[in-house]
Amino acid sequence: MLNESKHHPLTRIKKDLEKNRDTQNAFLEIDSNLSFFIIRGEAENKLFFDEVFNLLGQSLPLEPNTFTSDKHQLYWLGPNEWLLVADAEKRILERNPSSKNGMHIINQSGALIQMKLSGNRASNAISKGCTLNLEKSLPKPGYCAQTLMAKSNIVLSLTDDKPTYNIIVRRSFSEHLAKWLLNAMEEFNSTDI
Repeated sequence: MLNESKHHPLTRIKKDLEKNRDTQNAFLEIDSNLSFFIIRGEAENKLFFDEVFNLLGQSLPLEPNTFTSDKHQLYWLGPNEWLLVADAEKRILERNPSSKNGMHIINQSGALIQMKLSGNRASNAISKGCTLNLEKSLPKPGYCAQTLMAKSNIVLSLTDDKPTYNIIVRRSFSEHLAKWLLNAMEEFNSTDI
């Protein structure tokens, strides 16, 4: 795995994120030590479903646009596709799952980054560049959606009622999106308000 401190695309702006954190109404953090895997298979296939549970100690979410958070985060992306987000230090997939169970795993760790946006005005900042109606699409914690924000494809999820949102984006768009979010949050964090 790459040394994140040298190769993470958001290293340059991490310092900007720490400024005045305690007084901010919307706060952006970078989760830089995560691994991402796409898991594909048929949920109706009991062998596949059991294999995922044996590997992860957690069941796949089967309801559309939901995610589960236990040892890992598992996002429903489609009827036969999920995104696993895990601590990079854990070697979750050391053994290869058997293909006879219909499971296919694709490592996306080099392609994705997760940001966390929280605070009482986080929803307002997101709404500036996302066409989702957050109250309808993410009505409570545990819901997620694939959408666009600031012309970047993302997976957006509501993790708690503060509110806190996880934003998963392609690495190549992460700096653009982080800078866009910092700009969108500026009016809510201004001391002139």
